[in-house]
Amino acid sequence: MSTQGSANPTQTPPTSTCGQTLPLPATFDFATWSKAPPDLQIPDDFDLKDRNKYNCEVDDHNRLSVRTTKAYAAALQDGTVTPAMDIGLKLKAFYLYSQDEVDEIVSSTEFERLVGPLPSTLALVVYRKRKSVHRAEDLRKELEKRSKEAEKESSRLLEGSMARYWCRWEKIIK
Repeated sequence: MSTQGSANPTQTPPTSTCGQTLPLPATFDFATWSKAPPDLQIPDDFDLKDRNKYNCEVDDHNRLSVRTTKAYAAALQDGTVTPAMDIGLKLKAFYLYSQDEVDEIVSSTEFERLVGPLPSTLALVVYRKRKSVHRAEDLRKELEKRSKEAEKESSRLLEGSMARYWCRWEKIIK
């Protein structure tokens, strides 16, 4: 007796990582599934370097999960879902950073190297803050330069005025 072509009635259907039977229904809430959980508070015994390492792993995990979930949603929408496809794993929570920690990383690339690598989200914050600081410094230098140029121009006009005054005075005396 051949069992080829007949389904095993006792075999359970495949289950998604979310616990539902695959394929997922078109009404599945992908946005809720892809929502990040609240950040974790900083434990006392978890130093910055270890938190960065953990957060880098979470960052990689979450990026892969979101990509996989988006690919499944797109395949479900256009009807190309295969039995091997599933959504990404549940997103993980990041550990928080204190404002002092972020400020110290922003102000010192040496400190950043000591506690790095940084997860991409923190690296982006650091990059933007440094860029903002550099932009402010560039603006300060430009204003200082313009102020000096204006001061030179003003003193040149004053000298020119004095020179004309003295020239006229000499003519009067002679």
